[in-house]
Amino acid sequence: MPDLIYNIKNIFDTTDRNGCLSQYEAKKYLIPAYQRGYKWASKKENDAVCLLMRDLKVAFENAKLGGRKEYFLQYITIKKNESEHLEVIDGQQRLTTLSILLSVFNLLDTNNEDNIADGKLHYALRDNFFDTHIYKKEKLEALISKEWDNEKGIQLEENEYKNEQDLYYLFHAAKFIKEQLDDMNLEQKEFYKFIVENVKLIVNSVEYHIESERVFSNLNSNKVPLTDVELVKGLLLTKATRQNNNKHFREILEIRASKGRQWDEIESVLNDDKFSSFFFKKGKGMEGLLLLVAESFESKADDKTQYPIFNFFNQKQNYNEVFDKIKLYYFILKDWYENIEIYNLLGFIFFAEKEKDFLNGKIEKNHVELINILKEKRTELLPNSDSVAELNYSENRNEINKILLAMSVFNISKEIKEVKFDFYDFAENKKWTLEHIFPQNPEGKDKCLTVEQRESVIEILGGKEKIDVEIYDLLNKENRTDEEKTKYYDLLASKSKIHSIGNMALLTPEDNSSVGNSMFDEKRKQILERIQKGSFVPKHTFEVFSKMIFKENVVTLTAWSNDDIVNHTKIIEDFVTHFKKTEIL
Repeated sequence: MPDLIYNIKNIFDTTDRNGCLSQYEAKKYLIPAYQRGYKWASKKENDAVCLLMRDLKVAFENAKLGGRKEYFLQYITIKKNESEHLEVIDGQQRLTTLSILLSVFNLLDTNNEDNIADGKLHYALRDNFFDTHIYKKEKLEALISKEWDNEKGIQLEENEYKNEQDLYYLFHAAKFIKEQLDDMNLEQKEFYKFIVENVKLIVNSVEYHIESERVFSNLNSNKVPLTDVELVKGLLLTKATRQNNNKHFREILEIRASKGRQWDEIESVLNDDKFSSFFFKKGKGMEGLLLLVAESFESKADDKTQYPIFNFFNQKQNYNEVFDKIKLYYFILKDWYENIEIYNLLGFIFFAEKEKDFLNGKIEKNHVELINILKEKRTELLPNSDSVAELNYSENRNEINKILLAMSVFNISKEIKEVKFDFYDFAENKKWTLEHIFPQNPEGKDKCLTVEQRESVIEILGGKEKIDVEIYDLLNKENRTDEEKTKYYDLLASKSKIHSIGNMALLTPEDNSSVGNSMFDEKRKQILERIQKGSFVPKHTFEVFSKMIFKENVVTLTAWSNDDIVNHTKIIEDFVTHFKKTEIL
């Protein structure tokens, strides 16, 4: 199996069996007919050729000062065809510019050897400009000495001008690169050595049966970019099997195939939406696992580079150790996901904290240690029980949300079997959020209270004896104006317990009604219908609207009263007190 990473020497040099062309049994790179011509500009500071040369020089200077020796130029995508060529699907501009750079080095006698780029590019659509004007010293020197005429182009032969777009860019790239190398003077040889040995390309090989034009189209429309995860996979499958050099080549291939199957199995599980969104981000499970493994080596991937995870692992010496740790961490995460107690504790912490960094440093803890840590964190996240009754919707929404989520995830009674909470449906499907059980604004758009609902509002306000006659009278009217509605809404907000924690539950916007806040009985019917259809409903929400949360003293199932708010508050206080006092194993 060919390598994944090649330095510039091994990209072009066919005399070395470790070279890219040699390993694919090819003699040159083919720039196929469907590719556009060369278009890397070199006039302005941020033109592609200028940026490349600046980046190479900076990398060279950093290496001299003891910094990182390797410098990556992204990747190229190739495919072996039936001829002696490696078809370049993506990376033509990069390979062409490198060929010019190596040819200019050769012109300056920097390398003390033949031009390793000589004859390595073949263009399907045109006479090879490189063979006639770039590869050979005297031809390149003659080319660079010329000037480009804006009307005629460039005079290549006597009385013969060429004015083609790709020649314009090739000519100016060669001229600019020569100027850049001239400026380096005595460092040219060191710079050449750095380029050919330390500057590297990642080679992405496409299977023979895949249509090249389609791959090219997808790559250039950004539909299938090569990812960090794919590069790390290629790196480990290539390198890990070579660390024991006394193995037969056939045995190496079998090991690679086995590791490839293991990787694919891990990636399939980790990128499942439910699994990946629990530990990391939806569809980003493999990337998240690799970051966890990288952090276990007590250093972080440099996220300023294009491929931070790949660059990090490429610097590790023991690739088998990395691969084994990836497998170990996968099995640990899978075990945690399947263990109901650990899963529920972790999920609660993830949602309460609203980030997943809690995993860092805990991945190799045993079950007892981990559960103790998780329980301590749960205790820390819940507020003090003596302050629960004071929590209100206006000021303590986040704290109330944590408590009600905990009441849906955990049980106080040990006699009740713990059930795995569906954090995926909770987050993804219905967006359960904190809402009022008894509504803030009972009459929404085009809505009118029934007689029973009017009585509920009067009861929540403290009863007939405690409210103004004006409010009592307007509530007993069949219909109210918007101004009249606002009057009793304001009274609900200021005089009742409507914003207290005892009047809170987790609901979806749909259940809370898009045309106005539904009354308790309407919400109750919607919740029960959802359950009958087999849809997910948080445990606490179901127990509130079925009133199963109250063990006794249930006066009515169709309304939510002041007494219900008070009793609900007491139940919440008892729940928080229980977990605040839970002993650690």
